[in-house]
Amino acid sequence: MSNKKQIQRISEMEERFDRASAAMKLFSSELDKFETMLEDVLMLDKYYGSGNWWQDKTDDEAGRLPADLKRGVLSEDAIWDLLVECGQLNDQIMSAIEWKIERTRSEEGVTEEE
Repeated sequence: MSNKKQIQRISEMEERFDRASAAMKLFSSELDKFETMLEDVLMLDKYYGSGNWWQDKTDDEAGRLPADLKRGVLSEDAIWDLLVECGQLNDQIMSAIEWKIERTRSEEGVTEEE
């Protein structure tokens, strides 16, 4: 093996390492935010369709709540759509990880001998 080819390979792997490291730091930070947000999603899931939610919705429809109160959570779609989106994002993350792991394991061309 020529020294030039070896240097080129190491340089390429170093670039890949730098990109992956930066992406991992960013993803880790965003994942921390996502995990914190999951507590909010769990509370919304518990609230949606509960006795309190139905009472709040009924009172809103009867005009018993202040007109300037933000009330998107009382719509039938807002929380549901958020829950569906959260589930889809979770599936997307898991699929990406599983696909990448499987692809990496089955790829030819990345071997110890190279």
